Amino acid sequence: MSAVGECGAVSEHGDVCGLPPHDRGLCQSNGPRKHVSSSEKASKPWFWYRDSAVAWNDVHPVGTPVLAWPGTRDDEPLVTRTRTPAWTLGHGAAVVSVEGWSGGIALTHIQLIEPPRQEVAVHG
Repeated sequence: MSAVGECGAVSEHGDVCGLPPHDRGLCQSNGPRKHVSSSEKASKPWFWYRDSAVAWNDVHPVGTPVLAWPGTRDDEPLVTRTRTPAWTLGHGAAVVSVEGWSGGIALTHIQLIEPPRQEVAVHG
């Protein structure tokens, strides 16, 4: 059960989204992460995609620049691009394939590489 004014979506690991109600698909935990190996990891915000593969594919085309952690997020990430649309495995985890790695990587181990923001000069 979510607090009033919160999204309330639940991740595959049981984390509850604490963002205000939204329809962007990307959710964020509102408390300590569950199923992690250290208190340091548990204290960091946790992001996931609601209706994961569908939400991801709606806004991220093949070729999207990403950081990917094929193993754990403790390892160095791959700086890469997606090479397939995301899909959902039989047990419910959403995955995507990236350049330089065979097989799918869980969307929970994918992070967008945001393009640099362009400053727009306003002339008066």
